[in-house]
Amino acid sequence: MPWWKNKKEQLITWMKENADRPRVYFFIGAIGFFESIFFPIPTDMIYMPIILAKPKTWWRHALWASVGSVLGAVVAYFLGVYLAEEVVIPLVDLYNIHAEFAHVQTTLQDQVWSTTIIAAFTPFPFKVITLAAGIASAPFAAFLLASIIGRTARFFLTAYLGRFASKHVKYLNIIGWVALIVSAVIIYIVSKQYTS
Repeated sequence: MPWWKNKKEQLITWMKENADRPRVYFFIGAIGFFESIFFPIPTDMIYMPIILAKPKTWWRHALWASVGSVLGAVVAYFLGVYLAEEVVIPLVDLYNIHAEFAHVQTTLQDQVWSTTIIAAFTPFPFKVITLAAGIASAPFAAFLLASIIGRTARFFLTAYLGRFASKHVKYLNIIGWVALIVSAVIIYIVSKQYTS
């Protein structure tokens, strides 16, 4: 047996043994929290391998990710309100998202509900919305409710899909390659559109 297959089996065994421990849920919640402020990796990518290894834990991971993400959104909002120059602008500089950030700020002033709920549910970097909402002084109640609905819907959907996929693992390799190819084509088309 190749060495990598042995490592793969060890990793799957480790995930199955540790997927239902409190520290793992806390870790998922912390990733969700930091993703809403500055962390570049989506939370679903962190918990998906754990759910694939132990599908019965899907709803707990989704719940912790949702709670952590919404709490992070609240912190990011108030960072935008009170510490824009000290914290938010350096993050915008770090990620080099000046144009996107300015556009989002303008949009949030009129459409806080729809903009927040769409960004909370889709792969759009949620941190851009959470930080911009505070700077734009978007209505907090609408922002919070849209964040709760969008993030909870997203994490429960992706976690459930992970649970579903775990029962159909033999198809995952094919689905993964198709998703990779489709993503590459979309990225290519979008990059061509914006660079021409």
